[in-house]
Amino acid sequence: MDNTLVFYIWGDNGASMEGTITGSFNEMTFLNGIVLDADHQLQLIEQYGGIEALGDEHTAPHFASAWAHANNTPFQWGKQMASHLGGARDPMVVAWPGRITPDKRIRDQFTHCIDITPTVLEAVGLPEPTSVDGIDQEPMDGTSFLHTFDDAAADERHRVQYFEMFGSRAIYQDGWWACTRLDKAPWDFSPQTLQRFAPGSYDPDNDVWELYYLPDDFSQARNVAAQHPDKVAELTRLWWQEAERNRVLPLLGGLAVVFGQLPPMPTVTRFSFKGDVHNIQRGMIPRIYGRSYAIEARLHVPDSGAEGVVVANADFIGGFGLWVDEQRLLHHTYSMLGVETYRQVSTKPIPTGDVTVKMLFESTQPVPGSGGRVTLWADDELIGEGDMPQTVPLAFSSYAGMDIGCDNGLVVDRAYEGKAPYPFTGTIREVVFDLQPVHEEAERALHEHAAVQAVGQGAAG
Repeated sequence: MDNTLVFYIWGDNGASMEGTITGSFNEMTFLNGIVLDADHQLQLIEQYGGIEALGDEHTAPHFASAWAHANNTPFQWGKQMASHLGGARDPMVVAWPGRITPDKRIRDQFTHCIDITPTVLEAVGLPEPTSVDGIDQEPMDGTSFLHTFDDAAADERHRVQYFEMFGSRAIYQDGWWACTRLDKAPWDFSPQTLQRFAPGSYDPDNDVWELYYLPDDFSQARNVAAQHPDKVAELTRLWWQEAERNRVLPLLGGLAVVFGQLPPMPTVTRFSFKGDVHNIQRGMIPRIYGRSYAIEARLHVPDSGAEGVVVANADFIGGFGLWVDEQRLLHHTYSMLGVETYRQVSTKPIPTGDVTVKMLFESTQPVPGSGGRVTLWADDELIGEGDMPQTVPLAFSSYAGMDIGCDNGLVVDRAYEGKAPYPFTGTIREVVFDLQPVHEEAERALHEHAAVQAVGQGAAG
């Protein structure tokens, strides 16, 4: 251990405020802009097992934003807010028993996580790699802080650093910190708020910049922008330069980028899955949000019958599934983030032999969260129907994926939980998602932005 260099960083950002001011029984409600009052939250907590069950595998709770404020003290704001230190600053401890003499003095030189690799390279005496396996590497942006290991008063070498997340942004230079944030609370992801920051609506030039001098103002308590307008203008220009150099642009506000979480290609409206496919990661799941769509499955049901899951995405606190019970009845289950669960069941069994079953959702209007009408079909025969008054606007889950032919992990419908993963006992030849196109030009632009961010690694630097 004497020659082991350890970097211990407490956190990856500030504490999250995404539980809203009341806290939440399901962390995904905030992301989807679903506001629940305290009484409704308590009812849902009881419905899912009470306080004793809160935090187990059947729940996804989040603490109230006030706890995040307390956790981030003495800084302003928290997670998502790249504009202020409450969202970006975390403690770090470095240990190297055979090299660093124990020293209680805090190193207050500006240091960023991108500085760790250059520090390790200098510590072991290796140059920055310019090529790996024949592939040219982009230059590293970090700066070694090895020289601070022996001297708490050593000079500061990381002099400029930009920050940006969801439009909130900041720039550091030689002690000065200029920043601006979106005019919204970090827990507000309502469709109305997101629309204010959508492409074509949000103009970053209208954002108001603040200014702090950190050597004299550790907690960013004194905004001195009015006293130093020239410094604000200088640092604002510098932020845009750094943003362009590091491929941050185009700048999107709020969670507008979420609408573009698609492969870097024109908008896809038809997805085909052959046979059994498991654990499709959530970024590759067809985006059924805010539109009409159909899920169609070509099956073979033996004469003895078949049952099981045809397709399942996420779980019972946010997800959807199409499945067949032991009576060959076709079910569609849609969990509205655990707040409501909508179920439609066929009035007759699906036939044996080759059959195409379909769930068709016809949205009332093409906007996120809109409800609509569900119909169930076996070949060309209507076999079931029902309403879905509300749908998930943005995302069912932050972690769970989709399965074809079974339901891995937590199930979408607890009616078959005892049989999980409840594999389909017939044959699934193909499952097809057909999505109604919506706002094609806007979606194409967001595709392109997602491609720039992915290829350019815009979050690094």
